[in-house]
Amino acid sequence: LYASTDQIDFLCPEVPPSTALEIAVETAGGLSNPLETGVEDASPGIFGTSGPAGPGDTVSIRATGMNWVARFPAVRTFARIGTQYVPIESNVPDPLGPGVSILTVTLPSGILGESVPVVIEVVKTDGHSVASNPALIPVAPSQPAASHPNIVQ
Repeated sequence: LYASTDQIDFLCPEVPPSTALEIAVETAGGLSNPLETGVEDASPGIFGTSGPAGPGDTVSIRATGMNWVARFPAVRTFARIGTQYVPIESNVPDPLGPGVSILTVTLPSGILGESVPVVIEVVKTDGHSVASNPALIPVAPSQPAASHPNIVQ
């Protein structure tokens, strides 16, 4: 799918997790040493998030692998924002990116800092879970509460 001097992206065959793979790269200059590895569970991958946002705001997360989730028995799919779990409110295909989904979630209260980590997590029917790479959602600074003058009589 993609090759550069320091990275190669390729499609792995659809085989069960733990299947042994031997991967080698062949160019006009020759064949590389093989790399032995095993197939891991597929998991979602996050490309990016919208922001900045604050507690109660809806955030968009662009992710891949969500079509994979639909093919396997999953108990639930949710987003872990910081240490809090929130439901994914919508999952629609991105019209500009084949294989990319746009997920929406609402930021929970209690978010502190300039950014908060987000992970998409899928719990399968066997209790095993798989998680995406972490991404950051920029957090908007909270607005100070309006001050009310003290009235003394």
